Amino acid sequence: MRSNWRGVFAFLVILGLGLTSTGFSAGEALRVYSVKNVSAEVDRVGKEFAAHSTDATVVVTGGTPPAGVEALGAGYSDILICPEGQLDATKISAADGFKLDRSSVGSYGMAIVVSPRLPVSQLTLDEVRKLFAGGFTNWSQLGGPNAPIEIFGREPDAGATVYMRTRLFRGASMTPAVRVLSLDRQVLEEIPKWAGSVGYVRANRLADANVKVIALKKDAGSPAVQPNPENVRNRSYPLTVTLEAHWNASSDKVPIIRAFVDLCRQKDLGLN
Repeated sequence: MRSNWRGVFAFLVILGLGLTSTGFSAGEALRVYSVKNVSAEVDRVGKEFAAHSTDATVVVTGGTPPAGVEALGAGYSDILICPEGQLDATKISAADGFKLDRSSVGSYGMAIVVSPRLPVSQLTLDEVRKLFAGGFTNWSQLGGPNAPIEIFGREPDAGATVYMRTRLFRGASMTPAVRVLSLDRQVLEEIPKWAGSVGYVRANRLADANVKVIALKKDAGSPAVQPNPENVRNRSYPLTVTLEAHWNASSDKVPIIRAFVDLCRQKDLGLN
């Protein structure tokens, strides 16, 4: 059973690992860098964390994984939260006294969404891979109508795009025909406007969105699975993203870092 934050904080105090005794002085901020698409959730956790202490403040910065790695390695951030596999340890291994530690803190599903008018309801991972790489140009190639495929996506360095590129394309690029947008919200606004549209967004962004969510199959013989919270938690959904927190294990802030990471894990970061 997961402990709550009050229990964690009390445990630290009992052990004599209070904030001021760990090098974390009053008024000093715990600096957290998060990929942009979960930064609002991390910020909410940070406010809850700070509310239980008179000393701790948490400052959350949202951005891209490469910028987060640079900030962590340079000591500008105490914690980096990003999808699994998006931290290149070679970028920080040369940092003086840096010893990388990490922990999973949550997960989310990357949903493939299309126009609500499109009569296609499921795809295999191979079909999704080929679709976003530009291998399909018309929905008739996927059992749909004779309509051109219009692809919407995020910036190349956005966490969602990096995940799609590393998970599906193994480092290759998406088709240059993709229409690049800055936010999931913008993708969800554009998709209904185009009869042959397709895009990718976090599954928990879908409430009240006027889009169709594609059920995904690992292969042609597998069942089609929707990206609902249960399927993400049990990892039956093929595009399940694991969120990880990374920090310097040599930092004198490690006790407070671990307490914050534990609270993120309790909150199932990414599913809310």
